[in-house]
Amino acid sequence: DGEGPVVSGTGAISGVTEIDLTHGPIDLDIFASDVLSGLKDIKVTITNPDSGDRRVVTQDPDGHVKIQLNQNEPIFMGSFAIEIVAKDNVGNETVITYNPIYLALQADIAKVHEDGMATYAKGEGAYLDITTHGYADKVIIEWPTKILAENPGLPTVIDYASRSFYTQMEKISFVVPLTANEGERLEITVRAYKDGVMREEKPYLEVAGNALDDIRYRIK
Repeated sequence: DGEGPVVSGTGAISGVTEIDLTHGPIDLDIFASDVLSGLKDIKVTITNPDSGDRRVVTQDPDGHVKIQLNQNEPIFMGSFAIEIVAKDNVGNETVITYNPIYLALQADIAKVHEDGMATYAKGEGAYLDITTHGYADKVIIEWPTKILAENPGLPTVIDYASRSFYTQMEKISFVVPLTANEGERLEITVRAYKDGVMREEKPYLEVAGNALDDIRYRIK
C-alpha cells in the first residue's frame, strides 16, 4: 500500500516541548495499526545524552508498548528522545521521534537558627535552598538590592555545564539586611534553564524586628 502503520497513544508527548513529572508519572500506551497490510511489529527506543542511557521497549503480546515516564529514573531527566518505529508486513515503516524536556525547580528560604517565627529579623542569618531536577544547564539568581549590598559575593549565576548530575542542590547563606524596612517583603527570583526551557520560583521573606536588639537586651 506504500504507507506505514498509523501510530497511536502518544497524546501526552505529542506537540509539546516540556513535560511535568512533579505531580506524578506519565503513562504511555503506544500501539499501531495497518488496515491493508497488517502490523508486523512496533518498538520504542529511549535515549538520553546527559545520562548516557539507552532503552529499547518492544511490544507486549497485545501489540502495545507501555512506558511510564517518571522522575525517579535519570533516563527521563532533562532532554531525552523517544523514537517509535512501526513496521507492516510488506516492508513499510513509520518512524516518529519526540524530544520532551523535563526540568523541575524548587527554591525556598530557611533560617540558620529556626525559632518558629514566620518573619525574619534584620541581621538574622538565612539560607536560600535551591534544588533542580533534569540536568539543568544553569541557575540565575536575582537578589534584592539591599541583600546584595550587605552580602557581597553572593552568586548570581550557577553554571552546571561541567557537572553531569540530574539533581543539583545549593545552600546559599546570607544575612537579612539591616537597611530593610519593618514589614518589608524581600523577594528572590530564581530561574533554572535547560535547552531553552525555563523554570522560575520567587521565594520571599518578610522583615520584622532586629536581631541586634536581642543582643543588646542580653548584654544589659
